[in-house]
Amino acid sequence: MQDPRIDKLAATLLDHSCQIKPDENVLIDAYDLPEPALVCRLVEMAAERGARPFVNWKSNAVLRSLFRTATLEGMQLAGEFDIAQMKKMQAYIAIRGTANSSELSDVPAEKI
Repeated sequence: MQDPRIDKLAATLLDHSCQIKPDENVLIDAYDLPEPALVCRLVEMAAERGARPFVNWKSNAVLRSLFRTATLEGMQLAGEFDIAQMKKMQAYIAIRGTANSSELSDVPAEKI
């Protein structure tokens, strides 16, 4: 059974915070969430409103490996991808959880 608090939070994010309208693109960035229920509900409810949901599901453990091994050229290209994606969005929702708040502590600041 779906937790009604998830429905309420998803509706608040879509209707109040973002004021989603039909034919809009909404990007949902999810970081280190323990389970996908909220993201799934956001996707479903955005689609019910006629919007087009997009999801980036990210892990700080994976990002740590990526950042520690990244080249300047690779990070610049990743930034270009992010900019191109964001330019197509009318709304953005970021949801963050973390199992390890120090996950990125050993990554040099210039690489993040």
